[in-house]
Amino acid sequence: MPSIITIANEKGGVGKTTTVVNLAAVFASMGRSVLVVDNDPQGNATTLLGVERGDLGSKMLGQAMLDKAPCDDYIVPTNIEGVSLLAGTPKLRQVISELGSGHWQDKLLKKVFETDKLDEFEFVLIDTHGSVDCLLKSSLAVSHYYLIPLFAEPDSARGLFDLIETISDVREASNQRLSLLGILITKYDTNSSTHREFAEEIRRVGKKARVRVFANMIPASRSVPAASRDQKSLLEFRGSLPISQAYIALGGELMTIIKGKRTGRPAIPDTEILGPELEEMEEIVFAKTGEEVAAGNPV
Repeated sequence: MPSIITIANEKGGVGKTTTVVNLAAVFASMGRSVLVVDNDPQGNATTLLGVERGDLGSKMLGQAMLDKAPCDDYIVPTNIEGVSLLAGTPKLRQVISELGSGHWQDKLLKKVFETDKLDEFEFVLIDTHGSVDCLLKSSLAVSHYYLIPLFAEPDSARGLFDLIETISDVREASNQRLSLLGILITKYDTNSSTHREFAEEIRRVGKKARVRVFANMIPASRSVPAASRDQKSLLEFRGSLPISQAYIALGGELMTIIKGKRTGRPAIPDTEILGPELEEMEEIVFAKTGEEVAAGNPV
């Protein structure tokens, strides 16, 4: 059975798709077989992996969900050797409208994943969109782990507590094995005092609330749009880039964390600590940012 990881955040633009595709490329470069599940109607991961919507026919994730069928006949190859795909298309909007309420909404991927075909993969990485709906809930319901990318500024953290509470509800209702891998700081600028302060504070909060903040942070990079335009992972686009090396390091960090961790007590955030600590963190970072601006220093 593979390790199944959902990458989630209610806020857009934090690097969910970039993280999914580049982690898939990193794991594949390690000789691991990977299935990317693009559970986003926009299908950005599908495009980035070189799969054209017009070539799919019925081989798409939304159709598998509507058919309530195992994924065997819906998986397609990608432009990365060792990485396969359940493609995301606007068909997922039909899934939301037809199956997005009631008792079925957290079971949309259950039938899709009920197949020995999944055992061919060592990792399943699920990309999600920025809404708490049936697509996100069904992703979490079949996952072993979830990972939260977070842009390194206070306003990006405002929805973090609500997201973790929602995920805790899903865990209690349908997936008690679900475990938080951690928070990944993305688009990090070492020259920004706001980003440095954010990283320091989110690590402090994480330590108190039993939430891992990954040691490796993903730097801001102008190469992300260029790689996306060329439908390439950052490793293929230019493996020597700091952002490419950061994803390689993150892949190694995740391999160490996940190894031998499938069983046992899941990592669960302490939400009673997390909420007040996040509010305090915002106040601290905003206050110090204001001091920097008043002093004429760059943030």
